[in-house]
Amino acid sequence: MDTARTTDPGHVRVNAAMGVYVPAGTALRLVSDGTDLAKRLIAESRDPTVEELDKMFEAGLAVAVLPIAPVQELQIRTGIVRNLDAGLRLATTGARLDLKFRFWNGGDQHASIGAGASKYFFSGPVFDALSFVKIDDFSRWDFEVPLLFSSEAGETFRFYGGAKYVLSLFSMDEKLVKAQHVAEQNGSPDVFRAKEKMHFVGGVAGIMLGFRHVFVALELTAGYTVAEPEIYSFVSKRPEKRSLGGVTLYPALGLVLAL
Repeated sequence: MDTARTTDPGHVRVNAAMGVYVPAGTALRLVSDGTDLAKRLIAESRDPTVEELDKMFEAGLAVAVLPIAPVQELQIRTGIVRNLDAGLRLATTGARLDLKFRFWNGGDQHASIGAGASKYFFSGPVFDALSFVKIDDFSRWDFEVPLLFSSEAGETFRFYGGAKYVLSLFSMDEKLVKAQHVAEQNGSPDVFRAKEKMHFVGGVAGIMLGFRHVFVALELTAGYTVAEPEIYSFVSKRPEKRSLGGVTLYPALGLVLAL
């Protein structure tokens, strides 16, 4: 919800937006399959097999790392010096601080590069939907570098687009809350600790329509997530890499005020 133009010192930009985070690759399938499996096991009142335990652990990890979720956010930006501003974004998923530097000003066209860091607010109960799997002590930090270009047509239209790279560092404890004795019989530890990273490479494109100080924005972030965390396998009885990545989408709609 931001163009490449920086906010002038003494001025403020505020935007409120809502969007939906959609991991359209492997994670979406894993969560769907794992949820269906958990419901089936509950309906049949039986313990999972070794292969089914593995599937639910993968699904639990996918829910934690790449959650399919609506997001509401509020962002405030202000200028520091000419061509440099700072922003604070508060969202239902976390908080983000960033700096943006405009390195090219062509009047109605602008180009900028930024750097930001986000801390996620997720907690264990969010991940209990699978019934069999619980995530504790979840921690995630994102570090991103966006490169933006934007163009303005008078006081009514804005277009912006660019590239984005995000490095995510996360850690968690993953536990079985049902069928724990099955896990123990298969020689697995009680707690599965994961400290991993993932990468997102993609782009963003958006349009803003309005007049002077008030704009409505429509935006799409799309790209590819590379995530291969290593967790214990009930089948091989050793840690193995799990592929969770794939195409990732984030469509959003927002209201922007420039004061």
